[in-house]
Amino acid sequence: MSGKDVKAASRGELMELAKVKDALDEAEGQIAAYRASLEKSRGEALKLRSFAVVALGFERLVVRASPPRPDAAPMPG
Repeated sequence: MSGKDVKAASRGELMELAKVKDALDEAEGQIAAYRASLEKSRGEALKLRSFAVVALGFERLVVRASPPRPDAAPMPG
């Protein structure tokens, strides 16, 4: 896609691109490993929110919130 196409596309359209999906999935794998390491060293009491971010050139960012741990308290607001 050209920069112009990226700017014109909706977030949903960008999220459906195979390369974007793959990059977000890879980022979430890295997040899970990093979270496990932090929880091991700091304890499970951490209330982390994490996000996978993919840059599409200098035009756009695509962001996906990683799911919280099942036992985590909901975020306020």
